[in-house]
Amino acid sequence: MRNSEHVFPRLFIRGLQLRGGLLKTRVRNSRGNREAPGDLRCRGHCGCPESIGHILQKCALTHDARCARHNRVVQKVGKLLSARGHTVFTEPIIPSGSTFCKPDLVVGCGSSILVMDVTIVATRRLVESWNLKTEKYHKAAINERIPKVCEYKGLEAKDVQHAPIVLSDRGKLFRRSGMALRKAGLTNRDISDICLLTTAGSLKCYDTYMRMT
Repeated sequence: MRNSEHVFPRLFIRGLQLRGGLLKTRVRNSRGNREAPGDLRCRGHCGCPESIGHILQKCALTHDARCARHNRVVQKVGKLLSARGHTVFTEPIIPSGSTFCKPDLVVGCGSSILVMDVTIVATRRLVESWNLKTEKYHKAAINERIPKVCEYKGLEAKDVQHAPIVLSDRGKLFRRSGMALRKAGLTNRDISDICLLTTAGSLKCYDTYMRMT
């Protein structure tokens, strides 16, 4: 949202409203009012308070919009990394014991292989989500298999590094994710575009909820 000259005015204004928690919900509208708890419940009949966090993260009505938000970010990051000359595999199947895993992106970056799984979470969960994603994929069996899968696909690299792409649902990129993307050659403008795409996706979730209720 810093490069306002590159953003449509309406998206810029609504993005600021999203960042500031100013979009209308029953929970927000109830501030200063004495309303019964039942009046604050999600109109999607989830039984939860209708807060912006619920709409952007949990509500069943916005499930498809949340998946679309995630997929667009994955595609954007992959496209930007490919444009920097890196080899990018999207959702490769990595055997792991009796099962398998599918990280969003596996990227050949010089002599290293970057495992980049995208997650969009509440702002307060940025650090927690980074740790969870790292723990999920940073296992001996997976680290051993990833270079073999990449070699089969024509990429010879051995050093596996884990760099989850963690964003808040309000368009903030976790600092360590930003460092990894910059190290891979992405510019501040590229990163701004990723954050803006996340913001637009969250606004789409909000609009979907309001339209369906």
